[in-house]
Amino acid sequence: MPDNLWTLRLLLLAGGLLVLVPTALATRMADARSHAIEKLKRRERDLETLSRRLEIAVETSKIGIWELDAETGELIWDRRMSDLYGIEALNGKINFSEWKKCLHPDDCQQAVETFWRATHDGKNYLSEYRILLENGEQKHIRALGCAFSDASGRLRMIGVDWDVSGDVHLREELIRANRALTQRNSELHEAKLNAEQADRAKSEFLANMSHEIRTPMNGILGMADLLAEAELPDEEQLYVETIRDSSNALLKIINDILDLSRLEVGKLDITPTDFDLRSCIVQAVNLLRPKANGKGLTVEVEIDETLPQRMRGDDGRLRQILVNLVGNAVKFTAQGGVVVRVTSDPEAPYRLVVEVEDTGIGISESQAEHIFDRFAQADAATTRAFGGTGLGLTISSILAERMGGTISLQPKQAAGQGSCFRLEVQLEPEQTPAAQQKTETAPAVATEVLTGARIVLAEDNRTNRLLIQKYFAGLPVECVEAENGRKAVDLCREQMPDFVLMDMSMPELDGVEATREIRALDGPQPVIVALTANAFDSHRTECLEAGMDHFLQKPIRKAVLLQTLATLQMARMPEAEEVRAG
Repeated sequence: MPDNLWTLRLLLLAGGLLVLVPTALATRMADARSHAIEKLKRRERDLETLSRRLEIAVETSKIGIWELDAETGELIWDRRMSDLYGIEALNGKINFSEWKKCLHPDDCQQAVETFWRATHDGKNYLSEYRILLENGEQKHIRALGCAFSDASGRLRMIGVDWDVSGDVHLREELIRANRALTQRNSELHEAKLNAEQADRAKSEFLANMSHEIRTPMNGILGMADLLAEAELPDEEQLYVETIRDSSNALLKIINDILDLSRLEVGKLDITPTDFDLRSCIVQAVNLLRPKANGKGLTVEVEIDETLPQRMRGDDGRLRQILVNLVGNAVKFTAQGGVVVRVTSDPEAPYRLVVEVEDTGIGISESQAEHIFDRFAQADAATTRAFGGTGLGLTISSILAERMGGTISLQPKQAAGQGSCFRLEVQLEPEQTPAAQQKTETAPAVATEVLTGARIVLAEDNRTNRLLIQKYFAGLPVECVEAENGRKAVDLCREQMPDFVLMDMSMPELDGVEATREIRALDGPQPVIVALTANAFDSHRTECLEAGMDHFLQKPIRKAVLLQTLATLQMARMPEAEEVRAG
């Protein structure tokens, strides 16, 4: 037990600490170094992966990377830049002037100015230009870059270039396509205007043709009717009847052509009204009975008793279809007869079904394929033998479709054994009960009610003026003539007539304008009746809107004209009821 025991102990403790503490610190530092090395290796691997990804992305995107030293004008290119420009860069470096030589002459100045302006202003660089390769190939280049200062303060710029020739060519193709589309649209617009102009020209032509044809037809038919009323020898009477039949046949052709034209342009309207179904059918068939009787044919009408007496639809167009179907049946039948069966769809009582069957020449399967085509008949021999335009079935088929139905040819045994046409049209229940309606067929009014009537005949055609004067011959009326609309207005101002028979097409002042001026006159107004050769519904509307009271279409028959005037006179007489009762 030495005297310095605790001193020795402290020295030994201090020596132990001097050994243990450095050892522990060294151990910890070794662990920290080991972790740092592992982390550095991991970052190196990540950096390598990222670098590889970037390399693959750059290679895949075909983007070239470059860097510029603004002070020396030295450019550092990667391999892709050399591929883009077709220049082998020595150690990846080229001079700015070498890059400039690659630029297209038309783009060189602008590309260089844009490049240096972005470099010295320290702004982002964006430019598009063309380059020319040594082989003459031309490329469109898009360049992006960013200016910066390096650690030594030198001004530099780094950026990328890539080939956008495909995009430019696509854009140019789109521009050409758009230009072609614009041109095409312009051509289509012009074609549309030309088509509309042609349609207007066609409508005007048809209106003019209607007027020019119906005007002489009015004289022919009117004079033929007057001759037929005279006591003529049998031979002369035969001549007159021939003229009348031929004129009516010609008028039928004219009406068919005009109807087809109006249907094609959608100007033939379907106007539904309440009507008596049986009366409509019987009247249509009765129009053809004289012709059938003349050929020794029978005509039978079988109407289902369960059908409603009254329906709603366009009875005028229904009658037109029936006249066409029955007329064809009579025309093409030499022996036997025609049967008209009228029923309805069992599941729809207002869907009318009409079958017209005959014992005529029939229609073969090959002929049936074109039977509803315009201007088509069974064959040329049929046309020569029976005449006609071949428009009747076409018009009837279109009208049936406009009325919600169809016309079809029913199968028969063979040509030569007759034919059967089936018509279906969609009708509706009547809207107004028959008890609340006026009688459809008004009783004839005696022409004596016209006694003392003063009439102005505004007509520029001398033949038509003569015809109307002949119609009034023997009647106690006073009829003065006006060769144009201006004179008609003057006569109305001076004489205040009861009636004005107004033609639409006249020199100096047409019928529509003359009517407007007459309606603007003070004093009693006359009844104005249009006598026009224009056949379109638009003309009727135009006349009525101008102030006319009634519309008669040429050719005008004597009985129709006189009855119309008598009926209008009765309606305007204060004592109409007393006269009617007497």
